[in-house]
Amino acid sequence: MPDNDEQSPSADTKPSGDVWLGGGMIVLALAVFAFSRSIKSLGLGENFDPGSKAFPLGLALILAIGGAIEIWHSRGAAPSSQPGDGRIKTTLILLGGLGAYVFVLPWLGFALSTLALGTSMMVWLGNTWLRSVIATTVLIAVVYGLFVVAFKVPLPGGVLNLPF
Repeated sequence: MPDNDEQSPSADTKPSGDVWLGGGMIVLALAVFAFSRSIKSLGLGENFDPGSKAFPLGLALILAIGGAIEIWHSRGAAPSSQPGDGRIKTTLILLGGLGAYVFVLPWLGFALSTLALGTSMMVWLGNTWLRSVIATTVLIAVVYGLFVVAFKVPLPGGVLNLPF
C-alpha cells in the first residue's frame, strides 16, 4: 500500500508554474516597456500602420500576462528543497538567451538569430533537434508574414543583409 504522502501524477492539486520564470518575464516586460519609451513616435500609428511602438508594447504586454499566468499556476508550490534542481538555472539561462538574442539581432539579422536562439532554447528544454528547427522555422515564417508582408515593416537583415 502506498504512503498517504504520495500523490498520483494525475492529481490536480500539483502546481505547474514556476514563480522565478513568471517574475523574470514580468521584469523583462517592464524593461521592454521602459526602453520602448525612447522610441520617437507620436502614437501607435494611423490607419493600418501599427506604428513603431506597437511591437515592443505588444511584446511587453504578452510577457507580463505570461509572467502573471506562470506565477498564478505556481501558487501553492512548496519551495524546492534541493538546491541543484535546475529550475533557477534554467530560468536564468533562458532569460540570458533572450538578452543574447537582443544583442546579436542587429548583426545576425532576424532569421538567423531567431533560428539559432529558438532552436537552442527548445533543445535545452528537452525537444528534439528536428522538432525545434521545424517549430522555429514556422515561427520565423509567421513573423515574416505578419510584419514584412502584411504590415510592410522590414525585419533586421544583419551583416549578411538577408531578405528575410
